[in-house]
Amino acid sequence: MNKPQKLFIGVVSGVLLFTAGMMSSGSAFAKKATEAITVNFSNIKLIVNGSPIDTKAEPFVYKGNVYAPVATIANMLGVGQSWMNSDPLTKTPAVRFESLDRVEQNVQFEGMAGHANYALDYVYYAVVGSNKVVNSVNKKEIPLPQSVGGTPYPVTRMVHTNQFLAVEYGEKEGKTQVYVNLYQLDKGKNTVKMIFSQQLDEGAKGTTYRFSYNEAEKSLTEKIYTNQKLVGVKFYQISGNQFVKQEEM
Repeated sequence: MNKPQKLFIGVVSGVLLFTAGMMSSGSAFAKKATEAITVNFSNIKLIVNGSPIDTKAEPFVYKGNVYAPVATIANMLGVGQSWMNSDPLTKTPAVRFESLDRVEQNVQFEGMAGHANYALDYVYYAVVGSNKVVNSVNKKEIPLPQSVGGTPYPVTRMVHTNQFLAVEYGEKEGKTQVYVNLYQLDKGKNTVKMIFSQQLDEGAKGTTYRFSYNEAEKSLTEKIYTNQKLVGVKFYQISGNQFVKQEEM
């Protein structure tokens, strides 16, 4: 049922609504600082990548155009936004959007070491020392499936179809077991599933490991430390749903 209501729209930093056809001449931006308009709320459903999303900024219809919270949609797609009081090109207020495919250099990930939280994208982050992912917008916590009962430590951000890699440590018969897990986040359902888990290594108790991942080369580097000294390096290449060791030093 349509609900005609008065809505005040102004140019306010941090509070933005954009039309689905904002590049057309029919875009309905207020011509002065504050303008009263009548809009229809029509129970419009937002679906991103096949998953419906809920938002407090309810979509509405004005003069035949559908207005939706583009920041929410961009976050679901892993696209960053930045508000600028003055765009260098147009000299007017603007919102700039940047997707991960605009990164020019080879993307390299160094894992969670030294961070309180590890960003998976612009919305979701992993909490160091716990097996959960948190939505920074609604603060919902999502548990990470475990392979051997240890804490998964992400070593990549979400790049392809909301997938990311994490390393999990376990212990067996006095030895440290190292597993790499591939996860996939369903943003619509707020769930994480494990696609595969593979044991990479097993070392003496007290051995520590550091991992980095090169997105361009699809390669994983494992550095092995004993008493804080580097004692070995292994290089893996992802092939299907497994990592294949290419070289060891």
